[in-house]
Amino acid sequence: MLIELIFAAAAAITAVPAAEPVREPPHHFANVHVFQLEWADDPQIPPDGQHIAYVRAFGDIMTDKFRRAIWLVNDDGGRHRPLVQGDGSYGSPRWSPDGQALAYTAAESEVNELRVFYPDTARSATLARLPSGANNLAWSPDGKWLAFEMFVKEPPPEAKGLPPKPEGAKWAEPPRVIDRPLYRSDGAGYLPPGFT
Repeated sequence: MLIELIFAAAAAITAVPAAEPVREPPHHFANVHVFQLEWADDPQIPPDGQHIAYVRAFGDIMTDKFRRAIWLVNDDGGRHRPLVQGDGSYGSPRWSPDGQALAYTAAESEVNELRVFYPDTARSATLARLPSGANNLAWSPDGKWLAFEMFVKEPPPEAKGLPPKPEGAKWAEPPRVIDRPLYRSDGAGYLPPGFT
């Protein structure tokens, strides 16, 4: 009789339908969604105050990085439109004191440039090609000069006391000499020696 009860209980348990697997709602943030993020950054208002230039940052899944474009919006929040965009990354917009020109940085195909956009003609002019790009652009009060910061590389320190490498020898890479407290950064790895 006990065996019959055990078989009956087992049959009853197996007759109960299995519960549906728990599924996450589709609105949860997944890793791939990072490429769908967009945000506005670095708003700049010209002297007349009628519109705002800003940097629109967005993820590019095809290149696995964030890119930037410069957009313009009216002072009432309407009529968003791209001002400077393309395959590169564009940023640091700065209006000239008279509002007739917009300086900005451009990084395209490993080339960093300092440019000026003229809204009346919708054209840009390249002022300089810079090996490591520019930051913190600022116009002089008369609008004739642009100041900026740029990283300048310097030769790395060398290990002392190593014998000279004979001609044709195949040696390992020389040791990396680190003489600074900040020598590495998340996402960038070892930082090149130099100064801004």
